[in-house]
Amino acid sequence: AFNSMPSGHAAEMFAMLVMVGLLVPKIKIYTWTLAIIIGASRVMYGAHWPTDVLLGAFIGMVVADLVKAFLVKKVIR
Repeated sequence: AFNSMPSGHAAEMFAMLVMVGLLVPKIKIYTWTLAIIIGASRVMYGAHWPTDVLLGAFIGMVVADLVKAFLVKKVIR
């Protein structure tokens, strides 16, 4: 009943879409916009509080940055 923190949808979408934006910078504005729309839809639908979505988005962005750092480290070696 009380397991909405953080938003898994927001975390997954931000991780995926931010990573795509990092890999293809030309479409970054579209991937970020889509991630924000998905996060906002979770709040508008009533499935999450804004803080749930913000924490999920933060987690997703951190995961995307960690994956990018890992991939860059592997490619450079």
